[in-house]
Amino acid sequence: MQISFKSSTLQYLIPREHGAWAMWITPLILGMIFSGISIDSVIFSHSALFLFLAYGPLSMVIKSPRKQKENLQAFVFAGVLFCIPGIVLALRRFSLMMAMLGILCFMLFGIHLMIRRFGKGLTILGYIPGVAGLTMTAPFVILINTGTVNSLAVILWITCFLYFFTTTFYIRLRIRIQARVSVNVSLREKLQIGGPAILASIIPVIIMLISHLPLLAVSYLPGMLKALWGSLFFLPGEKPRPVVLGITEIIFTLVFMILMVIVLHGKDW
Repeated sequence: MQISFKSSTLQYLIPREHGAWAMWITPLILGMIFSGISIDSVIFSHSALFLFLAYGPLSMVIKSPRKQKENLQAFVFAGVLFCIPGIVLALRRFSLMMAMLGILCFMLFGIHLMIRRFGKGLTILGYIPGVAGLTMTAPFVILINTGTVNSLAVILWITCFLYFFTTTFYIRLRIRIQARVSVNVSLREKLQIGGPAILASIIPVIIMLISHLPLLAVSYLPGMLKALWGSLFFLPGEKPRPVVLGITEIIFTLVFMILMVIVLHGKDW
């Protein structure tokens, strides 16, 4: 198969799941806030961007026979642009820990791809390895800037993973489940329908409350209120406008980031 770049190739690089952008950018920014911005972290950001863009068309090549050539072209284009800064970064900052994190990241993405390929439908649990891989930008940045994966790197990875994974329950409620409800339902029935989203939003709060940083639970409270509000006041049969849903998620993600910075600022790591 002949591989050549065309301007139309760009459309296959843009992920359809737009929330995935926040999943790798948010921990990346948090990592830079707490460990600083360096030339190497900027190089890593470029490499992470094109790895993210390459992942979408590769998953489509594996999952569906449609548009195989176009998706393969997009994957090769993004893959090359991922490798160039990746090689530069490896030459400048290579370490055993970086290699181990890289292997773990690719393993998580590989598991996610296999679930997409062989699963009978990508369930919410199937998103776990994908979200875990995307949120690894936090420990990567901290490793690059400090030379080690400290407790802060682990905390940022876990907290970001919990936030974005539990958010998928709310997105599923608003996009899929809400559209399937064709008749008006009672308040009790709405709570039952939105139950998984509400329960998922409570889990991170409980985990943080029993951790050694209980104040981190505050970062998840807006998301819990969002899940409760979305469950109580959704309109049966109505599909939410992607722009409105996207803006809502951006706002809540920014609030999550701000609360994280406030809680973690000034602590000795």
